[in-house]
Amino acid sequence: MTEVFPLIYHQGKRDTYLSFISENFQLITSLTEDYEKLDAAENLYKKKAKSLQIKSLLGINSEHLIKIVLLKRGFVLNTIINENAKFNSSFMQEIEDYNKSMPNREKLDSLLQKSLSQIKEFSEKLIKFGKCIKNFKNSNPKDYFKNIKRGNLNPSSEDYKYLGEFEFIDSSNALNIIQKMRNSYVHKAEGNYEKNIIVPYLLNFLLFIAKKEFPDWFNNIEKFGNEETKNLFP
Repeated sequence: MTEVFPLIYHQGKRDTYLSFISENFQLITSLTEDYEKLDAAENLYKKKAKSLQIKSLLGINSEHLIKIVLLKRGFVLNTIINENAKFNSSFMQEIEDYNKSMPNREKLDSLLQKSLSQIKEFSEKLIKFGKCIKNFKNSNPKDYFKNIKRGNLNPSSEDYKYLGEFEFIDSSNALNIIQKMRNSYVHKAEGNYEKNIIVPYLLNFLLFIAKKEFPDWFNNIEKFGNEETKNLFP
């Protein structure tokens, strides 16, 4: 029987997550270009399908991005019994040292065994996205989202709330909006009347986090949407 270990931030796990996220950003860019070329009068349902794909990938990317950031910060993503939700600093330093070296199965196996001494009782199931969002927000420096501007969803004072709740998007609620959007599309392939600003704003928000945490992987990806939406981000 194969021994089970908690997730740790080793280079193989890190690079798999980041490759997946990066490829999805590229796929979203391609899908957006396809979406914009389609004439709704002639290809209504194909255009709708492209839109649903974009928003579904946005939801997938958000959860995986926040999870790899939390792993980088030493959080335990496996569901655990006790309240110890982080690996200690000395263990994280060992992981960092390993990540700077050539891949080595023996060293990795040693790290995985040490992870068991840190987290004795855990489930293979990972914590829910809502808890990931909470841990991410609570572990951010106060100026983490400095210079990100608010996106107003009611510029003409109309009676509009996205998903019946949100009148604006900013750094305080963007991940919660993505979570609710994602949960909606997991269960129902039907649009939720997203205003034009919503999806590009949320994509740029994720891209901001990705570039801040992993610049070598994401700095070459351009912001999404029109110039007005792009200018809401530094």
